[in-house]
Amino acid sequence: MAGRPKCKIHNYQGKYRKSIHIIILKLWDHPDGTKITDKELMMNNRRNGNNRRNKRNGTDLTNPQGERVIHRLETQTRRSCSPVFCKLLWFGMPMILLLFWEASANGNPFSAPGIPGSLTVQMPANATNNAAPDATTDAASDATAHAASDATAHAASDATANVASDATVNATSNATANVVSGVTANAASGVTPAAAPEQRLPSYRVTGFMQQTFTYEQDSDAPAAFSIHRARVGVAGRVTDRISVNIVAGALEPLGRNPQLVNGFVDFDVHPMLRIRTGQFLVPFGLEGPEAIFMNPAIERSLTIRRMNMFRMFRDVGVQFSGSQEGFTYAIAIINGTGANVAERIDMKDLIGRFGYHAGEFLSLGFSFHVGRVPLPATEPDRYGLGADMTYRRDDVLLRGEYIARKEEQTTGGDRNQHGGYLLAGYTLNGSWQPILRYEMHMPDTSHDFSDTGLSILTVGLNYYFQRQNRVSVNYEFRNDRRSGHASVVPGNLLTVQMQVVL
Repeated sequence: MAGRPKCKIHNYQGKYRKSIHIIILKLWDHPDGTKITDKELMMNNRRNGNNRRNKRNGTDLTNPQGERVIHRLETQTRRSCSPVFCKLLWFGMPMILLLFWEASANGNPFSAPGIPGSLTVQMPANATNNAAPDATTDAASDATAHAASDATAHAASDATANVASDATVNATSNATANVVSGVTANAASGVTPAAAPEQRLPSYRVTGFMQQTFTYEQDSDAPAAFSIHRARVGVAGRVTDRISVNIVAGALEPLGRNPQLVNGFVDFDVHPMLRIRTGQFLVPFGLEGPEAIFMNPAIERSLTIRRMNMFRMFRDVGVQFSGSQEGFTYAIAIINGTGANVAERIDMKDLIGRFGYHAGEFLSLGFSFHVGRVPLPATEPDRYGLGADMTYRRDDVLLRGEYIARKEEQTTGGDRNQHGGYLLAGYTLNGSWQPILRYEMHMPDTSHDFSDTGLSILTVGLNYYFQRQNRVSVNYEFRNDRRSGHASVVPGNLLTVQMQVVL
């Protein structure tokens, strides 16, 4: 070592050598990712003197893994030091510090975890710009639009169960479509897409639908007419993650053609087995009753179901408890018993409900009950109802029906017994066309043995769905009323054409 020129930096005692070594060690990380502190540097300098005197390599340090790296770095720098190296280090250190500072400010540090001094190279986003064609972006945007409109259409439902399920579909469809379209669009512009934002609460959406009809009834004094059969609009959405609201008003409602409050309820999601609904809602009895009218394959609910319905607009005010678990569903309500938008007249309340069971992938069964009193303050006669329903849906095939029996005490003595039901079949062609066939019968008999005959109707129809539940429908009803002594209410055959638009 006698003939080797002295290091220019090492000739300066303490000041420059200590500064450079400290700078190097400050940029050096422990293998566990932590920075080397001033205290560790001081302890290392003290132990390095002992190590040199005892000819050790740092194995007796307090932190062998970290401080041995410090010792090795310092001794290797000292041993390999040469005038050329020192000059490069002297003039290159400011540039190294400047680059490190810029990289840290841009959020792209030079050093990779566990590998000091390594440089992470980020590929430009434009390299993948051409991989995202405009067709993909358009498809994703269309998917977003369709998912949002369809989910909103379903959320417009005034049915008991449809509001909750449509809210889930809306959230899922919009979230999926927005993520796909956002990723594609951002990739095309060279921007890294951010994570999909969570749904903000409260969140509300406009719901509703309109039905325009043309009707012509044979053998009737009523003229053929165009009309707005129903026009409803409202707001539905979530107040919190457990509370949702549905308020829908009808600008035109049959039969009086007057504005009416249709839905006005709040849902409290306590548990998958318990949802509490309060307000005015569709009563849970039967299959067609609690179903949104625009979901019915026919233009209108069967005449049998309408005549045996005890509640105005198939709705009432009260509180309902519902839930589902492993194929079983239930909905039980305590209601006034007077119907929608009608004040209560008696203290006693009606108990009504429906139990459902999914017997397989394609078959669903239901059982309904009703126990209450006729809202007549003077006598309050009892009334009862039982119902059974079935739905079979597989691919393009639809088959469903229900049967209802009712018993009502008469103020003049005796009971009025009536029963009836329907069976509907449909088949979807090419995803848009659906011919349907429905047969119904109603026995509004006052005799106990049902000896008198009643009403029967055969409906032939055709639906064209141009988007989800938006459709054009044609129904023709062959009516046969054989009730004796009811000539004044005998209906004729009925032709109905309807355009239905759901928001």
